[in-house]
Amino acid sequence: VRCVQETGGEEKFDAYLFRKSQDGCWGDDVEIQALSEIYNRSVEIYAYEAKPLRTFHENQQIQEEPVRLSYYGRSHYNSIKNIGQEDIGLIKEPFGKVEDMALLLSNGRSQKSQLQQPLMGSSDKSDSVSYTHLT
Repeated sequence: VRCVQETGGEEKFDAYLFRKSQDGCWGDDVEIQALSEIYNRSVEIYAYEAKPLRTFHENQQIQEEPVRLSYYGRSHYNSIKNIGQEDIGLIKEPFGKVEDMALLLSNGRSQKSQLQQPLMGSSDKSDSVSYTHLT
């Protein structure tokens, strides 16, 4: 599995994960999209105005308040909330439970897809999956 780096080059997925785990390496669109999907929350990005610049996971039927982030200087995000709003946190489940469930669902979809590939006549292209950094 390969992913496209911000510089336009490619790196193996394991190298990407290692790089992202290092101190000083910030998340970007890929991690924000993952956060929105894992926690089933839309994420609104604001920059210099009251209307969201971008929204992740916006087409889902979500009843929870969105996660709101401000984006400044083309490189930094801050969390934001309404003035006077109680800080209720992102999730109400015990730490790790939502993440474990998301991994189980993802693994199930992956296994189902792998089982269907031979039936559909497609070849194994698992090494050609790419992840694109969007700006």
